[in-house]
Amino acid sequence: MVITADGNSIDLINNKIHNKVLVNMVRNNYNDVKYVVVDQFCFPKNYFEYIKDAKEVYKNITFTTKAEDKCYAVAVSSIICRYVFLMEMKKIEEKYQIFIKKGAGPEVDKQAAMIAKKYGVDELRKIAKLNFKNTEKVKNILENE
Repeated sequence: MVITADGNSIDLINNKIHNKVLVNMVRNNYNDVKYVVVDQFCFPKNYFEYIKDAKEVYKNITFTTKAEDKCYAVAVSSIICRYVFLMEMKKIEEKYQIFIKKGAGPEVDKQAAMIAKKYGVDELRKIAKLNFKNTEKVKNILENE
């Protein structure tokens, strides 16, 4: 399980965000929604366990793996999310005046180490997931420079 700096798990945050969006959708008069499909990122039992303390819980959900292949709305949502991600990355690139490499690998590790060295690890935490194996690689690069 991946834990964020503030002590929450990524899974908990992901589930809470999904539920909040669905609750807000209904609250904002999308009452004619008859079918909600979610790309299954965890087992439904776990999803509802994570959000059991929420004030409101939207329960009428169909969880399905590879939902993008089965439901156009999920595919379109994925495209929109990717666009928003890329626009947010562009803002980060403008702030740091650098093209941010995405994904994983030695070049990404080197760039992360460069950012940490120039701006500090706390600043790197604001723009990168530091919960993967490459975190140790970045630390090693910093220590060996």
